[in-house]
Amino acid sequence: MAAYNPKIIPLSQYYNIKPEIFEKMGILNIPLTADAPLFIDPRLLEGCTYNVFSDEAWGSYKQFFKDLFHKLVETNKLKGTLQNRAFKHAKSQLKAPEQKGLCLGYATQNNKGRGIGPKRAEQILNSATEIIKNGVLNPELFSVVFLLEEGLGGDCISDLTAKIILPQLCEFTQIISQQLGIQTKNYIVNGKHYSLPQHPIENDCYLLFVPVDIINKLPTETDLHSVFGTFLSNFEHTPSQSNDNLRENVNQQIADIWRDAQKDKLADSDIKRSLKQFVYKNPDAVKSIIKAVETTDLPPINFDTDLTGFNIASKFANYFDPTTISSITTNNKLTTIDELLKKFQNFLSNNTNYKRDLLYVNGKNKHEHAWQQTLRCYVDSSLRALNIDITPEFPTGRGLVDFKFSEGENFKVLVEMKLSTNGQYLAGLTNQLEIYKDATNNVKKAYFIFVDLSKDEKSTKQIQTLLDAKKQYGLDTEILVIDGTLPNSASKVH
Repeated sequence: MAAYNPKIIPLSQYYNIKPEIFEKMGILNIPLTADAPLFIDPRLLEGCTYNVFSDEAWGSYKQFFKDLFHKLVETNKLKGTLQNRAFKHAKSQLKAPEQKGLCLGYATQNNKGRGIGPKRAEQILNSATEIIKNGVLNPELFSVVFLLEEGLGGDCISDLTAKIILPQLCEFTQIISQQLGIQTKNYIVNGKHYSLPQHPIENDCYLLFVPVDIINKLPTETDLHSVFGTFLSNFEHTPSQSNDNLRENVNQQIADIWRDAQKDKLADSDIKRSLKQFVYKNPDAVKSIIKAVETTDLPPINFDTDLTGFNIASKFANYFDPTTISSITTNNKLTTIDELLKKFQNFLSNNTNYKRDLLYVNGKNKHEHAWQQTLRCYVDSSLRALNIDITPEFPTGRGLVDFKFSEGENFKVLVEMKLSTNGQYLAGLTNQLEIYKDATNNVKKAYFIFVDLSKDEKSTKQIQTLLDAKKQYGLDTEILVIDGTLPNSASKVH
């Protein structure tokens, strides 16, 4: 099996362009070797600052679903072989392989994602057909399908959107490449010639630039809660207080379904199933949800306040002096990793500026993933120079360990990181990491990194609990404690 190649290479770093230039131009500074947990949100096209998207791409997107809607209406009038052929043709239009040149989606180890295949395309068409047969003649019905169908997340919507607006993405990339002086090659895309950069990693693929203001982050379960939360806020009374006329109101019925689901703490998949049973058979319900989707405010992602730390890779170099780890020259891989992780411990514990600028937003610490990204950026170049691969979120067969450092199959080191705010911190050491070690062959050592975000009595007890558990269970995992606080901020961190 081919080795993973998860090295983080932001566009700005690869092309030797200052990250600030990408920010000023509003261009997404994507990593080249792993899909970013982001997606093209078609609802943001209309408000994009670049006209090629706000006008042309938005128009293409709307027209695509109008045409698909009319095709389905006509298909339903056919019978037998003719209907099957028409349905098959519609399904081929919906199929959308992931655009590798975008580097967006859920593929964490490389940028080869899943796209929309035949099964998902058929799922979309079957649901849309059901709604049409029940009397809804509005192309916007697809927004309801994407909202309620299980498995049709933002990454699938993004792949389909990218397919629809591919000419505009290519045109945009061609212009941006000229402005930035990036070398291009001639590619034929959908029968038209474009001058596009060759993807640095995928040799058979071009690279596509994307404006930041049409991007949102995955997952998008919040969409479900944002849209249907509006129904609940409009009907604050309980069902028992409803009069007969109000009970018949479709919005009240939707609110009741949503309220009951929240009361019963149903999973989103079960909520969608309950809503589908009512909505798909009720034209007025479909119309109400279409209106709710259209009026729900979903702004593009703000990378300055984003808690996931997407922009860490592009800004890390501004805070890191590589000479501080250049002295690590030992030929012993275990010793090298040990020294490197302890230098990382010192770097993060004592670098107030870095933590304040990249790991906190308005006094609130960013998510665990952001802190993990910092570790990945810190160790990447040093370990790779020693032919040690770095695999984030490595699948052990019993779950995903935060990091695996490896050289072939015979040398592996596992690293798990937990913030002190993570209620599962102890299980991370005594259970989670031990399971990963047992499920992974040739593990030479394991580290548990605990990030103290408060430095108070509670976190002191947490650290002692970890040390006591290590001794009690005879664990050979090494525990590293990092001071993640900002000066005078302990009382503000939650």
